[in-house]
Amino acid sequence: MNRKLAGWIAGASLLGSAAAMALPLCFAAISGERLDLFLIPMLCCALPGSLLLRYGRGERVISAREGLLSIGLCWLILSLC
Repeated sequence: MNRKLAGWIAGASLLGSAAAMALPLCFAAISGERLDLFLIPMLCCALPGSLLLRYGRGERVISAREGLLSIGLCWLILSLC
């Protein structure tokens, strides 16, 4: 099993979810809401995502085992955030 590839996939999806939190953060900044409600989960997704993306450089051929591991990592980290 290629753990680096699973980490790369999990990191890319975590960075994608952190990027999706940028739009509500902009709306909160415009309307004068508290920014920490969006900024903390955004950072909790972006930091592990960038580390996993950096760790996971390598070949890009995915099997079912790497897919299952990467989806499991995404669900675990996103639920912790």
